[in-house]
Amino acid sequence: MTIARDPVIRTTGAITVTGGVTADLARHPANARTADQRTARRPARRGSLDPIALLDLAKEHASATGAWAEQDTASLTERSYELVSLTDDVEVWVIHWPAGGSLQLHDHGGSSGAFWVVGGTLEERYLTDDRSLAHRRIGAASGAGFGARYVHDVRNGGTAPATSVHAYSPPMPGMTFYRTSPTGLVAERTEYRSDPSWAP
Repeated sequence: MTIARDPVIRTTGAITVTGGVTADLARHPANARTADQRTARRPARRGSLDPIALLDLAKEHASATGAWAEQDTASLTERSYELVSLTDDVEVWVIHWPAGGSLQLHDHGGSSGAFWVVGGTLEERYLTDDRSLAHRRIGAASGAGFGARYVHDVRNGGTAPATSVHAYSPPMPGMTFYRTSPTGLVAERTEYRSDPSWAP
């Protein structure tokens, strides 16, 4: 199975684009917007926000509700989540990750997305242009945005719980989960929003 990867947008001062080329985020054309334009969050297509707008949104939710990171999560034993906003165009979740907590390789059902780490550190593996898996760590007060064909897994590899805010646009219709094989990724299952146990 061949899965293409959209460019990954990061807030660490750089944007990684297809082919691994790195450019200054502040000078990237997608970032050359006024504050008013950024607030307007112009959609990439009707009913969807682009990854930079989603990253802005996740960051805003994180800063507005920083108490999420201060909740009593010391006894957390499994991933927990809360839907904090759902419209026709976007959904926002807060997710608590126990030490060692993870979510296996998955896509986002054709939705673009972003996540912002409020507390702790998350580790991410993501599919590269050559269909190999790359790895990075994303600490508190930073995050990543991604396009509609992105595939990744997320793990809290630390010894303390982590908290993150996730935004998707349009709201995800489902997620397909994958395992690795010598020939590439193999789809294992798809979970749909209509399922009673739906969670991001």
